[in-house]
Amino acid sequence: MTIGIIGTGNVGATLGRRFAQAGYRVLFGVRDPHTEKVQQLIREAGENACTESIDELPRHADAIILATPHSALRAVIEQMGKLGSTILVDCTNPIAPGLRLAVGHSSSGAEQLARWVHDTPVVKAFNTMGWETMADPVFEDGSASMFLCGDDKKANQAVANMAAAIGFDPVITGPLQHARYLEPMAMMWIQMAMKEGFGRDIAFRLLRRNTEGEGE
Repeated sequence: MTIGIIGTGNVGATLGRRFAQAGYRVLFGVRDPHTEKVQQLIREAGENACTESIDELPRHADAIILATPHSALRAVIEQMGKLGSTILVDCTNPIAPGLRLAVGHSSSGAEQLARWVHDTPVVKAFNTMGWETMADPVFEDGSASMFLCGDDKKANQAVANMAAAIGFDPVITGPLQHARYLEPMAMMWIQMAMKEGFGRDIAFRLLRRNTEGEGE
């Protein structure tokens, strides 16, 4: 499987390195592949990673991770052009000034994205924790949960497999409409990490009680 990454900040760079190290072919979609930042990233990611122009990315990637600011998504989609069946993995959160959600209640940033790309499958994932957890999702009590949602079951499973490959406990929560809950969940992480003193090295985990055999 080939994974495209758009965005070379902390999230995009970290996920790109992790997926390349897990054996995926990784294509970083960049405007200028010759910058020192990009070249250093490719060296760190290893032999499974290389660069590709953003407009060519949909032709070569099975899934594209969108790790840009939410405000840049529309321009990125327009630059990529025809997407076909390439899975779009939306890691963004629609944050307005003052650390508040810009979209919510009756829609979500991910649903807005899905309307722009029509029949291309969109999966909301990798948005409810910091990049530090993406670099190492395994804590003393187990792996951090990766909550995701989307309307295409095959796309959901593909992204769940990607998350599991880098150490997460993937949790498919249901249809893309559930991004209306995952995006506020990301805001809770931001508030706890940035304002309430918990620090950035925190993550959410779904606990499951084993009830097999009860009542026998």
